[in-house]
Amino acid sequence: MFDLIIPIYKIKPIYLEKCLKSISYETQKQKFEGEYDIYLIDKTPLDWGYYEECKNIIDSFGEIKYLRQEGVGVSNARNVASELGNNPYICFIDGDDYWYDDHLFEMAEVINTSNQDVVIWWSAMDMIMKSAYEENNYNQFTINHINTFKDWHDELHYYYLTRYPICTSTVCLRRIRFEEVGGFLEEFAIGEDIEMWCRMIGYPKQTNQVFKSQQIDVITGFKHIHEDNTTEGGTQSYVFETADNSAIFQEQLERMVRLVEYPTMEDRPERISKDIWKDICERYIKVI
Repeated sequence: MFDLIIPIYKIKPIYLEKCLKSISYETQKQKFEGEYDIYLIDKTPLDWGYYEECKNIIDSFGEIKYLRQEGVGVSNARNVASELGNNPYICFIDGDDYWYDDHLFEMAEVINTSNQDVVIWWSAMDMIMKSAYEENNYNQFTINHINTFKDWHDELHYYYLTRYPICTSTVCLRRIRFEEVGGFLEEFAIGEDIEMWCRMIGYPKQTNQVFKSQQIDVITGFKHIHEDNTTEGGTQSYVFETADNSAIFQEQLERMVRLVEYPTMEDRPERISKDIWKDICERYIKVI
């Protein structure tokens, strides 16, 4: 049913082992009775201090199909790995996050009852962050879940995904739509996932054919926050190691801002009533 893709670059063994254990057949097939393939694509330098230890961990999981990345960046890694599979749904996880043992079971249960116009699914994740106010204290959060999602109009999913970015590690895509839009844009180093979700859903201002996304109302994974994260400018990003971080951030953040321009009444598609579109505009601004 699924192709699971894991791009890695300098993921430390303590995170990688937990991730791979969580996605292994031994763990997920306790509850999920279907089939899935695992593709891990690695750009880590062969002379990196933890490379051999990480490779031994990967090799200990016989179900994992391992390949070295020849291109650059996480978008290239995901695109290349996706081309190796042909299952109808594509799942992603970052090498320093992990799933709970019911992730694929819960994903399959919802997908099997979804309409054909749903092309993106995701579930909630746990996350722990150090308190900004109390030393040696940590706070637990739930991310990837918005209580008001079911209240949003079907035509609004594009705007939902630009206002509430979802973490890639519990996202599943319908392969046929992923291939139709050409996968991830490989020049993006940050925000590449948000940009992709937008193209898969379709921009209401530019097309009459828009698709839907589906939030799964369960927590099925854990998001690790640490100093090596790409979002922290850490060592897990090949692009940031080989270029000027601030320049990349500035340029690509500006490109992301253009994706999330305010909708106005003048932007209203003819197929959507004025009352519904007014509600869309008001909700969007409230989120801002």
